[in-house]
Amino acid sequence: MVQLVRPLLAGSLALALAGCGGGATTSAGSTSNTASAGGSTTSAASSTSTSTTAATSSTSTAPAPTAGQQIAGTDFAAPIRTAVNAVKSYSIEERRSTDPAPSTGSVSAFGTDAMVFQMEMPGVMSMRYLDGNAYVRSPDLGPKWVKFRKDSTQPEVQQMLASVTSDIGENHDLEVWENSQVTFVGAEPVGAHYKVVAPADRFYDSVIDEESTTENGEEVNTSADKAKLTGRTVTYDVWLDGQQRPARIKLDSTSLSGLKFSAMTEDVVFRSTTTFSKWGEPVTVQAPPAAQTTDADELAADGAFGSDPGETSAA
Repeated sequence: MVQLVRPLLAGSLALALAGCGGGATTSAGSTSNTASAGGSTTSAASSTSTSTTAATSSTSTAPAPTAGQQIAGTDFAAPIRTAVNAVKSYSIEERRSTDPAPSTGSVSAFGTDAMVFQMEMPGVMSMRYLDGNAYVRSPDLGPKWVKFRKDSTQPEVQQMLASVTSDIGENHDLEVWENSQVTFVGAEPVGAHYKVVAPADRFYDSVIDEESTTENGEEVNTSADKAKLTGRTVTYDVWLDGQQRPARIKLDSTSLSGLKFSAMTEDVVFRSTTTFSKWGEPVTVQAPPAAQTTDADELAADGAFGSDPGETSAA
């Protein structure tokens, strides 16, 4: 269902992000925007207000499963989707075997004008998104935050922002689980524990897309990669809270080791533990000070994202 932001900063800037969100507070200098689940969006700078409404999640009245009971993937995923979409905000921590440190983030109001989020991948990238603009700080881009403006005409900037707004609301994990074998393990302190055995090709589709690259930054041969996955599976352990929201997800795709994918191995073969918290609580995101930012348009014009220096959008 949910994956933390996975930045791909090689050659041209691309961003893949799957997630869910809602309920937020944002601030940039003296300008403050607030959007909370079931609340409103306000702007101190413009003194305008837009009201939004969120449904209240409800606990399923279906009989509780028994240990060892198998559940259809679609029946497993449907109430999770409903519960997450009703709350629309959360915080997350992801520990991945291929990363040196845990990644953290908070997301809200996905797919709306009020959408905000922030994420930290220590030593790799920090990102903030608010008011339709994205701010990225990465060793690959220099010491300052790079601002990707929503009014930019540079194609690389437009592509990056489009990736954020389109990908953040896509429930990739849920789409995998809908096509998987699900077994109820039992009630545990973390939550209701389910084992999900997923077709490897479905998992591959959830982590590799048109923005993924090979180790050398070239285009991935997805057809050749997926041909190696016939009959193979990956496993998820999913714990749900009392309102059918994910509390913890453990993913293990190391069964695919040694298959020599064209995609970067670390994007396909890994173990991860994702922990969710603060469902429905406001998310606060602050834009970096102007003195600590540089404009992505200037970097794009200099060829920092793979285009020729001086190249501009036809628009």
